[in-house]
Amino acid sequence: RTLVLSTAVLLLAAAFRMWQIAELPPGLHSDEAFHLLNAQLIASGQSFPIYITGNNGNEPLFAYLSAINLLILGPVTWAGRLTSAWAGLIAVAATIRLGDEMFPRRVIGWLAGGALATLYWHIDFSRLGIQPILAATAAAACMAALWRGARTGSRWAFVLAGVSLALGLASYVAFRLFIFVVLAAGLVLLLAHPTRRRRLLTGAGIAAVSTLLVYSPLLVFF
Repeated sequence: RTLVLSTAVLLLAAAFRMWQIAELPPGLHSDEAFHLLNAQLIASGQSFPIYITGNNGNEPLFAYLSAINLLILGPVTWAGRLTSAWAGLIAVAATIRLGDEMFPRRVIGWLAGGALATLYWHIDFSRLGIQPILAATAAAACMAALWRGARTGSRWAFVLAGVSLALGLASYVAFRLFIFVVLAAGLVLLLAHPTRRRRLLTGAGIAAVSTLLVYSPLLVFF
């Protein structure tokens, strides 16, 4: 049942995010054009920026992901929007997983995923070729992996939490505030599970090292 419901939620999310993505919203926002121009430079091998200094400064992850679409599809104006649409779908999937990790064997996961799949702001940002949607995706993935690690002790889950956090930091400037959410969640887990503190502290160290390794190019740049 869970698999069927989760699949239905993802199909609904895909319909909202993919339908007429080249035409809706109409036109091309200036920020979309800016990211596409940087993606073109990356796709053609002319530039591989650690940080994009133009347009008041931008983290580079979105441009790199859009460059992959340009390499596959050619110079289409909706390549950046396709990046956002896929990021939006992954965010819905990660939210389903987060609900399942926090509340195992209940229906919270697909209910939360269904809510995110139909929220206007998330649909809106999933159809614009700009960075903010990546922050929501990285946040959901980070928290899902963090809870998985806390619940099972999986070190790979803590690695994934750290990688997701680093990718979020490489995607959008406002995501830097999310570090405080992760710290607060870690504190709650430590207080709620005193018998698992050693496991949780070890996992926190693994996540921190993973974050620093992936984010290190930007740290060195700054």
